[in-house]
Amino acid sequence: MIHDVVSVEVLTGYCLKLGFDDGVVGIVDISQQVRFQGVFAPLADQAFFEQVTVNADIGSIAWPNGADLDPLVLYTVVTKTQLNLDRWQGFLPQQVDPVEFQRQLRHEWD
Repeated sequence: MIHDVVSVEVLTGYCLKLGFDDGVVGIVDISQQVRFQGVFAPLADQAFFEQVTVNADIGSIAWPNGADLDPLVLYTVVTKTQLNLDRWQGFLPQQVDPVEFQRQLRHEWD
């Protein structure tokens, strides 16, 4: 199940306090999740980074330039759980570390 992000608070550095629709709250260091390149390059500017908002249409956080992050990945980082990849069975290994999975995807996109 994908949980929507319902609140965001900017903390120090590139850390965000996120709240989800099931009541889970936690901190994500965005600098550990994305490289500040491409659509994410403007986020390196702290003033721009702090313009993050909740986009209810996608159930996640977004910035004015259209950059956004997958709520499922954010949820797994906050809860330190594994991604539920049942629907991808046969395409991906059963046990996938969510952070490593995202890093692999970013590597393929670069």
